[in-house]
Amino acid sequence: MKITTTFWSDEVHEFSKLLYIKGNTKEIMFKADLNDKFATFIFFKQIAKFVKSSTVRKTIYNSCWEKQEYYQFATIKDGEICPIKWYDLIIDEKTKVSHDIAFETTLIEINEVEIPLGLFPNWAYNRNPHIKFPKYREFNMKARAYKFIANQIKNKLFK
Repeated sequence: MKITTTFWSDEVHEFSKLLYIKGNTKEIMFKADLNDKFATFIFFKQIAKFVKSSTVRKTIYNSCWEKQEYYQFATIKDGEICPIKWYDLIIDEKTKVSHDIAFETTLIEINEVEIPLGLFPNWAYNRNPHIKFPKYREFNMKARAYKFIANQIKNKLFK
């Protein structure tokens, strides 16, 4: 198992370590060695639970641009912790999960099939300008996405 990302370039980088960090301090909250499928399964299950905790919910209105507390994925590149927003998790030759965080929605694509884990807020506002989303919608979407990824790993683990 491995992750690939582009870091906003044409070159594709591959990594076997995935981290979940506190973005403003780069403190590692959880880490996974992708060569160990069971540990990676546990990693995603822990994150799914963590993003719904009060610790993370307190960060709902925080901004990464103002150096406030926030959480995100990262990897180790050239010996340094490097934050990432999107990546492809390649579980095996037949299963690739694409993960992207955009506009308070987590996008998941598995084997070129999009999995609906929410929709972009601007699409909903265009249909109904008076719509009001739940306060913690973003964290609930992320938790569902991470649980989905964990279950995909579990399916391949016990096959």
